Amino acid sequence: MKRVFFWVVISTFFYQCQKASWAPQHWEQRLVPVAMDLNSVYFVDSLRGFLAGGEPWKEGCLLSTVDGGRSWVLDTLLDGHKMEHITADSLGNVLAVGQYGHCFERSPIANAWTKYRIDYVWHRGAAMVEGKRAVIVSGESFSLGEIRSFGPDYFWSLDTQQVLPVQLDAVWAIDAKNWVACGLGWVIRSSDGGVSWERLPVTNDWFTAIHFPTEKVGYICGRTGYLFKTTDGGLTWQQIRQGGAFGERRKVFRSVWFSTAEKGLLVGEDGIIWKTLDGGESWSPVEGMPSDVNYTDVMGVGHRSWITAEGGAVFVLED
Repeated sequence: MKRVFFWVVISTFFYQCQKASWAPQHWEQRLVPVAMDLNSVYFVDSLRGFLAGGEPWKEGCLLSTVDGGRSWVLDTLLDGHKMEHITADSLGNVLAVGQYGHCFERSPIANAWTKYRIDYVWHRGAAMVEGKRAVIVSGESFSLGEIRSFGPDYFWSLDTQQVLPVQLDAVWAIDAKNWVACGLGWVIRSSDGGVSWERLPVTNDWFTAIHFPTEKVGYICGRTGYLFKTTDGGLTWQQIRQGGAFGERRKVFRSVWFSTAEKGLLVGEDGIIWKTLDGGESWSPVEGMPSDVNYTDVMGVGHRSWITAEGGAVFVLED
């Protein structure tokens, strides 16, 4: 009887974590004028979007669209330096960061990028608020992490710079004062606009992405398959999926995006595209998408979700 009960519990656990597949109304791959890896995507509205891509020590690129992703233009090509991440604020100001200290900014009315160099470190992620406050996180060789906050009077005024013992990979602005960043075994939080940071008791993974669909609800994913969720603005985090270094639990998650507090997408390597409708309690693989692709980033605008991948691939899903 005990053995039967054990298998019932295990079967119930896996059913709750992985439900039947989900089919989008429509999906397609959009053509881009590059073949290098695409690492990040961001749309400021239904028409205006941006891509960042490249491979370390080889090349990097920035692309843009003004027709909702029907066509993409190669704006910038870098020799030897990968572009890692692209983001924007609520006003439509766009910020892209990458290897060798590269930073590019673009206003809503500009047709070209303004280039900056912030030191010579490897910038991994960034977030910005209303064009006056930004945080950039950096790191390489699994260590030598740095976090820089800018503002508040004007965008490129360096406020504070801190050095950490681990690489940081992502940062999210909940609002102008409250920020969350993550990286190799660390999750940190700021309540003063990035001036000071507190380490939170969230470990066990190399955390790669953060997304807050609301001021209270947020999600973090990691490279060995862990998922964490907060419902109090990042003060505390609850594990909603256990990852692992080996075996079936190990999944290399690269990015997560929620259109509401309950409805979200999770992407990663080896063809991972999962969808949840219940705040991460259960996940369903998305039907029909290529399974031999390493997906790198996801974000949504309205009924569309955009997903980037290695090898110069970008996909759009409609639901």
